[in-house]
Amino acid sequence: MKKLWRKNFEIKQAEYIMMSGASESFFKFQMPTVDKSYLQKSIMVFENGDNIASYFLKDELDNYVRNILKEVIKNPGRVKKIQDRNTSYNQEYFNKLKEVEKIKYKELSDKQLVDIFYQLFYLMKKSHGYALATTWFVDSNGEDLSNYLINLLRKKIEQNKLLLNIPEVFSVLTTPDKESMARREEKEMLIILELIRIDK
Repeated sequence: MKKLWRKNFEIKQAEYIMMSGASESFFKFQMPTVDKSYLQKSIMVFENGDNIASYFLKDELDNYVRNILKEVIKNPGRVKKIQDRNTSYNQEYFNKLKEVEKIKYKELSDKQLVDIFYQLFYLMKKSHGYALATTWFVDSNGEDLSNYLINLLRKKIEQNKLLLNIPEVFSVLTTPDKESMARREEKEMLIILELIRIDK
């Protein structure tokens, strides 16, 4: 029987070394969220420093996403703990990045440089991959989680005869209640841009 592959994503300016860590995370970190490893194979295509296509076997991806969604519905508290742990991993990674920014690399040996690279690579894999099931995969294959939540909202609003706009309610409920690291980074970049503009 012919196997079907499904394109799941593409990422500009993501060359092989960066994506090798991410691809390891796809397979290694399935188990924290679901009961077994559903994804077994992937194909990544690179061109001129870009990841132009990443594929998974359709049956494996469908089964994985279906079981992630089941776990989200059945054990939201467990999934929240995974998300919280992933947030701490991200903080650990960014703290390490700030630390290595201050290093005088000219004074380090080759071994010390390699050690720093592997420390950062390990933290990148952990922070990016630990909760990837629920931060990416669950909505990457047809927006399964978003559709489930929208249908649930529609049902609750209709049952209670509320005059509410479903997309607006969905947006409010899915917007983080505290500022993300990405948002803080965006603000810092805007400050830098403003300083550059003033300095011209």
